[in-house]
Amino acid sequence: MINRLVLLFFFLSYNVKSQDMLWEKSFGGKHCEILTDILSTSDNGFVLAGSSISGKTGNKSNKNIGSYDYWICKIDFKGELEWQKSFGGEGSDMLTSIIQTEDGGFLLGGTSSSNKSLDKKEDSKGQSDFWIIKLNSSGIEEWQKTFGGEWHDELQSVITGVDGGFLLGGTSASGISSDKTTLNYGNLDYWIIKINPLGEII
Repeated sequence: MINRLVLLFFFLSYNVKSQDMLWEKSFGGKHCEILTDILSTSDNGFVLAGSSISGKTGNKSNKNIGSYDYWICKIDFKGELEWQKSFGGEGSDMLTSIIQTEDGGFLLGGTSSSNKSLDKKEDSKGQSDFWIIKLNSSGIEEWQKTFGGEWHDELQSVITGVDGGFLLGGTSASGISSDKTTLNYGNLDYWIIKINPLGEII
């Protein structure tokens, strides 16, 4: 038993010593930034995805548009900032999920309470909706879509399908209305939407 404890001690000590920090970075303005997803990119860098209520302060170079805005930061393998982008309407826009697409771009997915305003190109369908934005590899918007019913719909996750389309998953309190074609069974239900590579519902 003693020999086993000694071996365990040396094993744990070796593992602790071998975990050296390579670098650390902070990104943000003077108010609140919420990181909800991080993506390893095909160029060995990373994209940090979340929401921000800060204006042009700290190392945030984008102005605040409404309440919370989508905010993404592209960094290289050393943690150096390459570019950053903000997207939002007049209401609250909370980014929850990001994936890299087959063309090297990105798909942002989150929840928006904004009507058509500023970066938001479609009116809200209800209280809150799924809001997705397709970017190219430089962070330039290619298209965006808003999906929702008459009440609260909140996107949690986006994944790539084998056909090049995307699956959007979240929760919904909406009944049959607008984009929601299935009944509401209780308070909140799972709600999934399959879209093609151009954002059209399948």
